[in-house]
Amino acid sequence: MKTKIVTVIALALLVFLNFSIWSYVNNPLQLQPWTKTTMGVTFDPMRKQDTQTSNTFPSEADIDHDLSLLENKVHAVRTYSVLKGLDKVPELAAKHNLNTTVGAWIDGNLEKNRQEIETLINVARQNNPNIVRIMVGNEVLLRAEIPPEQLVEYIREVKKNTWRPVSTSETWAEWMKHPELVAEVDFIAVHILPYWEGIAAEDAVDYVFDRYHAVQQAYPNKPIVITEVGWPSDGQPFKHATASVSNQARFLREFLNRADAEKVTYYIVEAFDQPWKMSLEGSAGAYWGIFNADRQPKYPMDSDIIAMPNWEHWATGAAVFSIILMVLFLFTRSSMKLPGLLFFGLIANLAASTIFWSVSIGAQQYQTNITMVFWGILILMQVMAAVILLIESLEIAEVIWHRKTARTFQPLTPSPDFKYPKVSLPLPIHNEPP
Repeated sequence: MKTKIVTVIALALLVFLNFSIWSYVNNPLQLQPWTKTTMGVTFDPMRKQDTQTSNTFPSEADIDHDLSLLENKVHAVRTYSVLKGLDKVPELAAKHNLNTTVGAWIDGNLEKNRQEIETLINVARQNNPNIVRIMVGNEVLLRAEIPPEQLVEYIREVKKNTWRPVSTSETWAEWMKHPELVAEVDFIAVHILPYWEGIAAEDAVDYVFDRYHAVQQAYPNKPIVITEVGWPSDGQPFKHATASVSNQARFLREFLNRADAEKVTYYIVEAFDQPWKMSLEGSAGAYWGIFNADRQPKYPMDSDIIAMPNWEHWATGAAVFSIILMVLFLFTRSSMKLPGLLFFGLIANLAASTIFWSVSIGAQQYQTNITMVFWGILILMQVMAAVILLIESLEIAEVIWHRKTARTFQPLTPSPDFKYPKVSLPLPIHNEPP
């Protein structure tokens, strides 16, 4: 009885240790708080079910609801297109005391470009003081979809039809390569995204301001607006850059405080997660939002950050599962010594935590039918690997830590006519032929 009590206590301590490791990994991250109003965010009201190729797009009520969530949290929003109902954004934003930088999407489709330009001009002519800037295109030169001369023609056309400041958005490297474009715009709208340049999160904010100052030195007579800057909260790593909730929070809080100190005009990319971007930018493309796709804030901006807020649920599930595994495999192993029980218990806890950690990652991500199938296969393979690992671990424990016990049987007495069989014992001691 005493031995069983010791065993139960030892295995319970293993479960507690496992839970403590979950707690340590999800230890609250203390960061510099951000308590002011964010200057601007890029804005796309598309929902999880929407794609660029679908014929569905957010309604005016959807857009108004999204803008109401941003009210008193940001000063301005930036849009990328004026089609599919997005021409209503400036009017709706004004209701919520939000300024708007209105953009037209320009690409290789010249017919659609014409629709964008004409609609953009109509929006720019509105008597709406909350429209503060006009953007003609977004990373058009980076994608090389139209020549620079065509982009300049679009910019000139828009400038002739509005008094508002006009520009186009490009990465800092494209602006450095195209000084002729600088002469055509009223301000430089620059994208600085250290994640896509493979910069580690701890160096990212310094990198942003290094690039900002480089553009500033190259064109000292032009105002500069950072029209995209941010960090994804999930997705594939890129060189030294790792996408995570903690890295996104660290980057944003450090950048926002420094931009406020240096009086930099900026737009964080982006207001809401956009799952449709996975098809264009990989898994990280879906997770740049300050809010998730369900319009819930990912974390507070003025208190500690927990990478997995509901980690206790997953840790509890892993603990219960490990207890079930230990009960199933160790219930009849009365001949195993305590070190063997602890060894198997440790393996069971690690296996349970690995499976539950993988499930938790998938649960936090945006899934399609295809990715759900792949996640299901991955978890099934992990379960199968865990079963094999547990069986092998149990065999090792029984061989190494087997308790010597008295025989539970007595040899039989042979009858007088019993003939002992001939037994052959092959011994692997020489390279003999078969």
